[in-house]
Amino acid sequence: MSEEFTRPTRSLKGRVAIVTGAGSLGDGIGNGRASAILLAEAGAQVVCVDLEIELAERTVAMIRADGDIESIAIKADVAVEEDCKAVVAETIRRFGRVDILVNIVGIGGALGSAKEVDMGEWARGMEINVASMVMMAKYSIPEME
Repeated sequence: MSEEFTRPTRSLKGRVAIVTGAGSLGDGIGNGRASAILLAEAGAQVVCVDLEIELAERTVAMIRADGDIESIAIKADVAVEEDCKAVVAETIRRFGRVDILVNIVGIGGALGSAKEVDMGEWARGMEINVASMVMMAKYSIPEME
């Protein structure tokens, strides 16, 4: 008995991706910028989100230099719930859908041992590294469904 296997496509044409932390200093390629560029190369329209709009705009420029993929930059602090909600709303307004969420934004967090740690810095790290992912998912997943 012979089964015919159809290999799935790797194309993301027609898909819309949000990438948080999509900026990177200068022409450097950090995880967020690399993710955004690779998603665009696969055909996705990419929403590049960063606290520093100039860095996200540089990522968009790099994507556009590689081809005719539509992408936009949005300034947002993804540790702020209203900003997360606004990113998803703007994505829906511009592209009509959300298919992919890549939460890359993150910081090193508080330094020191449990005896020395500054709890304010620790809480800020948790807010940026963990809560931001939950909040972006909270607003993205209903649109994906």
